[in-house]
Amino acid sequence: MKAQFENKIMSSILLYLDHKVLEKGEAFTNHSGLFYKINDTYADYELYSLPFKQIVNDTSISGATILSGLYVNGSFVTGGQSGLHSINHYQGQAFFTENRDSDTLSGNYAVKDFNFYLTSQPEETLLFDTKFNLNPKFNQTLTGLAQHEQTYPAVYLKNVGGTNAPFAFGGQDNSLMTIRAIVVSDSSFKLDAVNSIFRDLSRTNFALFESSNLPFNALGSTTNGSFNYNTLSNSILTDYNRIVHISDVIVNKVSNKVENSKNLNKNVYLSYVDFDLEIPRFPRQ
Repeated sequence: MKAQFENKIMSSILLYLDHKVLEKGEAFTNHSGLFYKINDTYADYELYSLPFKQIVNDTSISGATILSGLYVNGSFVTGGQSGLHSINHYQGQAFFTENRDSDTLSGNYAVKDFNFYLTSQPEETLLFDTKFNLNPKFNQTLTGLAQHEQTYPAVYLKNVGGTNAPFAFGGQDNSLMTIRAIVVSDSSFKLDAVNSIFRDLSRTNFALFESSNLPFNALGSTTNGSFNYNTLSNSILTDYNRIVHISDVIVNKVSNKVENSKNLNKNVYLSYVDFDLEIPRFPRQ
């Protein structure tokens, strides 16, 4: 099925919020280290992973070391060289078209302070039935993180719902939506910092991306190892029909003194942040 308006909103706001936290909060730490073979399988690809998620791939973030390629036995290669197909920064993974198990794979990269995920799970499931693993202190023995493993601090984005209201003659509506960010932090300081960044985004605009605007392939990877959010966004914001307005941001902190929870780590700090969006558009065209 083709991506529809709400699908595009979710991916666009994820990129926007991720960019703002990295840019304004300088929320990353530069690292270097090895990639490890993992057992996740993809047809025609060998998969190697870092022990971290997620990795910065936005070249507009000043000071962040962008993983644009890997070192294979000390020699730097980029997409299309030495079997390296592409890099998935959101998973911290590299896809090779040939087996590299006997080689040493390494790279220089920046690890995000907050990972960003899209979710459709109820808030109760995320807060009370999910055992979060701290990044980068995920328990492991010289291995990379698998596809399904999610680490915190993290921000989970969920579509709460919305409606279309009449806006102008000719069939133009104002699409009203609320997107909820569930912030899971390992400290009160980081939680307050992200909440502050999010709250200050009230009455700002972000670009509504089409799939064709983004450099990601079907694997969620980039062959050139990076993209520039500001360059992509500025090229879209010249089109009035693709501007999304954040009319209000409401922050609610959640106590970490939660009774009767089975798996909630008592060291996590939580908040809900609701983003009210407005997008004038012609939905029936």
